[in-house]
Amino acid sequence: MHKYACGSLLLLIVSLLSLAAAAADQDTAFPPDQSKLPVPPPDDAIVLFDGGDTGHFVSMKGEEINWPIKDGALVSTVRGHKNHIVSTLHFRDAHIHVEFMLPETKSGNSGVYIHGNYELQILNSHKAKKLSQHHMGAIYGFSKPLANAARPPGEWQVYDIRYRAPRRDENEKIVEKGHQPRGPIQLQDHGNPVRFRNIWLVEKKAK
Repeated sequence: MHKYACGSLLLLIVSLLSLAAAAADQDTAFPPDQSKLPVPPPDDAIVLFDGGDTGHFVSMKGEEINWPIKDGALVSTVRGHKNHIVSTLHFRDAHIHVEFMLPETKSGNSGVYIHGNYELQILNSHKAKKLSQHHMGAIYGFSKPLANAARPPGEWQVYDIRYRAPRRDENEKIVEKGHQPRGPIQLQDHGNPVRFRNIWLVEKKAK
């Protein structure tokens, strides 16, 4: 994890198989300059939400979402932790950009799921001293953050994610080379009105 002066978050998510493989797959155009938010999407990006159309997301039942839009941002509903939204786009390897703002009250608990398995934790972790998998920047259930780069609630923050999908063999075992599953981005409803904006990704060719 690299910690930018602006306090935003950069997290590299890779398959659990090989950190070395991800290190060999660097892209000098990513992450983008995070010093000014929102970050304009690059020309080859697929924009999932730009402040208006919500057609790139559906509910967990595949229906139209009911998250409201306020000031150009999607706002997570508070519906018993069950009203997540899922991208209609499914992808393999990708660079993913999500900007978010925590409410100034409550814990700000939410998350960005990749392929339904890997959750980038969202939580009010500003000034937290001892970090765990519950804090901002964690891959929940797998790894705690390497540093605390969380901004205070009420300020825009960003995840720039370099995601390398796991490679699996015919028995779905993780291997160095194999087929890559496709999957969506999921934004979590966890009882807090977290705001999301400027969501885009760039699909990458497998190596």
